[in-house]
Amino acid sequence: MKISIDLNECCEKALEWKYLRGKIDHQQQHSICPTCETSYSRREKGKVIYVKHKGGDKYICGNCDSDILAIFVHHPINTHLPQCGGERYREKDTERVSYCPTCEEKPNSRGSKIEEICLNNLQFNPN
Repeated sequence: MKISIDLNECCEKALEWKYLRGKIDHQQQHSICPTCETSYSRREKGKVIYVKHKGGDKYICGNCDSDILAIFVHHPINTHLPQCGGERYREKDTERVSYCPTCEEKPNSRGSKIEEICLNNLQFNPN
């Protein structure tokens, strides 16, 4: 079963793609066919589409039928707190990223750095 990444309809009905919340580097889109209730998922810059049929318990690759795997990608967060006084704390935010182990490269578990700044120190200049 080869399904195009540009899939826009199923059962002759248009698919409405929505972004999943909370993704940082790997934006994920999701859609469900209103007729057959097949779920579709794809990464924004991905090359394959993931498919889960109604009643199924896992996603499979729409290109090669392999089971879809997931990895946790960790993003370091540098914050300047408390009250913007310059103390620095290191935290991390984590996102779950799906991929096909046959058709796609495994995502790096080290995500991009997130910098939080103190808005109290910024000056507003309307000109």
